[in-house]
Amino acid sequence: MASSVASYYMRMHEWRKAEYYIDKAIVSRPEVAESYYWKAIIVLMGYGDTEKASRSIDNGIQFSDDQYMLEHRLAIDLRLRRFQESLDLLEQFPDFLNYFYYKGIAYWFMGQQDQAKTYLDSARMDFESHIQTAPFNIANYGRLGVAYAGLEMNEEAIQTAKKAIEIGQINKNALSAPESHIWLAYIYSMAGEKEKAIDEIELILSIPYYLTSWELKFNPFYDSLRDNPRFQELLEKYSE
Repeated sequence: MASSVASYYMRMHEWRKAEYYIDKAIVSRPEVAESYYWKAIIVLMGYGDTEKASRSIDNGIQFSDDQYMLEHRLAIDLRLRRFQESLDLLEQFPDFLNYFYYKGIAYWFMGQQDQAKTYLDSARMDFESHIQTAPFNIANYGRLGVAYAGLEMNEEAIQTAKKAIEIGQINKNALSAPESHIWLAYIYSMAGEKEKAIDEIELILSIPYYLTSWELKFNPFYDSLRDNPRFQELLEKYSE
């Protein structure tokens, strides 16, 4: 119950209340590792507190199997530009479900395109298979689209992300619909479609969701947009 209340306040950008309720969730059920991830997201998105976010993930690792928290560790570390650390961590878990995706995107962020394409092509094959077995999983479409974009298959990338938006509308879920637009923003940014990427960001910022100016500052998917005046205006307008 407390975690659901925290989720509501996150969407409303009431971060102190969100943190209060996620802390209650952790105290009442400290064995639930996912709560530590949401704690990390709250302090990162709400306050830009990178150290506290990392500590929360570390606390959650002791309550979960490596595979589950590894996904969350990588999600935080990539935002903090710990690309080499992410690559080193992945070497310890070669059987990790999204191994190729995270290796590929870490190399892509580092500007090492040849290595990135090798791993992203393997990720492409993985996610093309995943969407056949889980056709309503938005993250699978989003990651497939990112893999296509990293392989410079931009038309396929954009169409895949738009398919995720269709699924988000079908699901009629307050979280899945904005998430699909996030993936499209990533892909437009990777493909050099800066104005379209900013259109998606502006849309998401206008509705209740977790996206904040801190996320725009941290997330390397938005690096190609940083010198764009519209992007700078959004940072100023939505500054937490």
